[in-house]
Amino acid sequence: ERLPRKGYEATVGGCLPFVNTLKNLMVSGDNVYKLEGILSGSVGWMLWKWQRMKNSNLDYVKSKGLFADIIMEAHAEQICEPDPRDDILGIDNARKAVILARTLGIDCEVEDVLRNTTNLLPMDRQKLLEMDPEEFTKYIKNIDENELESYLLDQCVNYQRGHRMNLKYVTLIDTESEEIRIELRNYNGDTFNDGFSLFKYVYGTNNILQFHTDRHPSNNPLTIQGVSTGRENSVNSIMTDLHQVGVAINHTY
Repeated sequence: ERLPRKGYEATVGGCLPFVNTLKNLMVSGDNVYKLEGILSGSVGWMLWKWQRMKNSNLDYVKSKGLFADIIMEAHAEQICEPDPRDDILGIDNARKAVILARTLGIDCEVEDVLRNTTNLLPMDRQKLLEMDPEEFTKYIKNIDENELESYLLDQCVNYQRGHRMNLKYVTLIDTESEEIRIELRNYNGDTFNDGFSLFKYVYGTNNILQFHTDRHPSNNPLTIQGVSTGRENSVNSIMTDLHQVGVAINHTY
């Protein structure tokens, strides 16, 4: 019998060991009953920068196109996918959720997850995907900033009016119910609202994943956090997978 000859760590957390940690927990016999995290550094960066502008006292003049500028900056800096719609419509995040869910033994498809995934733009996801790049760019440049803010706060599952925005794009995988959700949550420091969640402090391109298991219960879950995006980070993870696959090819037990 041979060791597994496939590695896919970089597909979820870049250089962060989300997948291998999950596999190790399962192999050790621990019962993983929930995963909860922020898996898109691209979306995290865009939301962080947009909210920093909206929450600031700066008198910026744009009533339209601020979020478009941020999306295009992310694209120019290669922070997001080649087609930024993959990020802001939740498609890339849904792919990552499917990879983690299948590792847990949950049978699911990207289309299933997208049904419970928040779209970050106030238009039907399919209509946005049918646009050519020029049409999409024109659309986002004409989004009214107040309309976008109102839409995102309405989509947020726990936002309380009058509180400061600290929106995060959170993935939840429940192994018992096999429910998978990707949703906006607000972490403003209100202990009634979000307790002392580490998610409050995840900014920029940082990712975080919490493993809720028998040995790591919900009041103290195993947590991995750090920067995930960037070519160098992804290359490091791929090289690790190549090494492990190479060892497996040359080893039997």
